[in-house]
Amino acid sequence: LSDIVEAAEKAASLCQKMLTFAGRSFSRKTLTDLNQIVRDMQGPLQSILPRKMTLEFELHPYLPTILADAGQMNQLLLNLITNASESYPTKEGIIRVKTAE
Repeated sequence: LSDIVEAAEKAASLCQKMLTFAGRSFSRKTLTDLNQIVRDMQGPLQSILPRKMTLEFELHPYLPTILADAGQMNQLLLNLITNASESYPTKEGIIRVKTAE
């Protein structure tokens, strides 16, 4: 049952992102832990990269929360990593993700 609830929440979040992107919805800003967003995205981010490319994370241990839309932050992180990976001509290397104040 918890897997179903989690899948439904992810689907709702995806729909919200699509509506926001299309300009048919407003973003919902809340106090957000940027480090947690990065942690939650580690698996999905690594899965979109070529096999010879790796991600390294350096997260500030006492990063304050920010007022942001978590869905938009997820999309921003995904876009940044995608763009970084596409800039490597050999499709191999290291992409470092760092948070700081």
